[in-house]
Amino acid sequence: MNLRQRTILVMALGFVSLLGALYTSVALIVNHRFSRLETQAMVQNLQRVQNVLNDEVMLLEKLAFDWGVWDEIYAFVGDRNPEFVDRNFDSETFLNLGINIVVIADLDGNILVSKAVDLTAQAVVELPPGTVELFEPGRPIVAYTPARRRNSGFIQLDDQILFFAAQGILPNDQTAGEIQGTLLFGKLLNAEQVAHLKDQTKLDIELKPLETATARQAIAQQLATTATENRASAMPFLRQNSDRQRIWAAMVLQAINSEPIAVLEVIMPRTIAQEGRILLTYVTGALVVVSLAFGALILVDLEKHILSRLARLTQGVQQVGESHDLTQRMPITGRDELAQLGQQINQMLTELERSTAELQTERANAERLLLNILPEPIAAQLKSGETAIAEQFEAVTILFADIVGFTQLSAQLSAVEVVQFLNQAFSQFDGYVEELGLEKIKTIGDAYMVAAGLPIPRPDHAVAIAQMALKMQTATRQIQLPNHHTLQLRVGINTGVVVAGVIGTKKFIYDLWGDTVNIASRMESHGQPGRIQVTEHTYHHLKGQYEFEPRGVIEVKGRGPMSTYWLVAPK
Repeated sequence: MNLRQRTILVMALGFVSLLGALYTSVALIVNHRFSRLETQAMVQNLQRVQNVLNDEVMLLEKLAFDWGVWDEIYAFVGDRNPEFVDRNFDSETFLNLGINIVVIADLDGNILVSKAVDLTAQAVVELPPGTVELFEPGRPIVAYTPARRRNSGFIQLDDQILFFAAQGILPNDQTAGEIQGTLLFGKLLNAEQVAHLKDQTKLDIELKPLETATARQAIAQQLATTATENRASAMPFLRQNSDRQRIWAAMVLQAINSEPIAVLEVIMPRTIAQEGRILLTYVTGALVVVSLAFGALILVDLEKHILSRLARLTQGVQQVGESHDLTQRMPITGRDELAQLGQQINQMLTELERSTAELQTERANAERLLLNILPEPIAAQLKSGETAIAEQFEAVTILFADIVGFTQLSAQLSAVEVVQFLNQAFSQFDGYVEELGLEKIKTIGDAYMVAAGLPIPRPDHAVAIAQMALKMQTATRQIQLPNHHTLQLRVGINTGVVVAGVIGTKKFIYDLWGDTVNIASRMESHGQPGRIQVTEHTYHHLKGQYEFEPRGVIEVKGRGPMSTYWLVAPK
């Protein structure tokens, strides 16, 4: 039997026995008995809430009856004496009765008295929208029968829920006579009333108005498909839900037309379930004692055949990761799957060691090649992810150099000789660039472009370029060509503002743009063989350290007349 089979067999024997006993206990004790107890407790709590709400409605009914069969109100409907309203419906009356709204209307739906008071602020407020329309003839609130002279329940006005009791107005001695109007007392089911309800029932209660037709329709569908206790109640209950800590159910508040208008959610801590869990803990404890023997057997076997060897492998891998030393190898014991795993890890380390060495070599070559093409700061920006790099430099000196008569010389030499000659000259120029800390920009044919003051600014940019120009002239005169040809270099220099950077996505090159670059090129093309022509800007940077010969004013293509100078030698 191999390691995997032995481990699976031992673990299966122990855990199947333990889990079977635990699941049987949960199914028989918690899921069955305690769930029923919780449901019964929740139904009782919902009934308590319903009873409190019924008491509130009955209290409103009593108040409405006492006032609705009062002779003075009956007379008021006839004479509409305003003194009656001022005398009987001030804010103190609302506070004493504990109501928010009073409305008196005649049989035609004309509103004779309408007043609303915020009991908390003790201030008169506007009636909720839709209140007046409730008293139109034929509406449920004013639909009386000889056997029923009052209506009560809940209504929704805009986003507010209202307890109400509507009493037909009768004289005190004719309770069975003709109704002359309607008296409505209303109390808002607001946050303050919900808090009062919580205090009376000692339950956690939340009011959730059904503000949209979609919400009301969804609750109505739930009521139509839910078969629960108290289904015949005036306030039907919805199916309960629960999580580990709480259980909650809801009763639906229905308007006088039986339309759902709000949900009262009652939340109860799962103390019964907690008792079940406590009982389950004792049962589990007994099972744990029984299963200790199995656990000990499993632990001994795992430690001997798996855990200790896995620990050694893990430690070895961690050491390799922390030290980055790919020459380390994992210890291997035995001939099972763990031994094969150790061998595979060692083979992987061998391959990683070889691949890492190759990668480091290639990375070094690529880094060296990149730095031969681009300045180091620019290369760093490209590697960091920047795609378009451009920066303006305020003080840069640019040199253009061209070999005089190169076209005729190329016609007299072979292609190999031309390349060898250019390589000799430009390699020597490159050495001067590195020696003076300049930035070689590019070569085009026999033209050579170099700049100072970028990508890292330097105050002696003009001096450095002047030194470069003189060294280039000296080096060119010393180059020996076949047929005793001599070389001459035409050099142009300018100083000013440039924009430098790298653009595009293929074949990167660090290049310069701006009027300063164009004028430097014109200084070279308008110069003379063997001489170094500089602009007036460059002359002012160097005149204290170098000797110059004024050339005077020349006509420069694209710029017009310009004063230029010949750089001769250091002072």
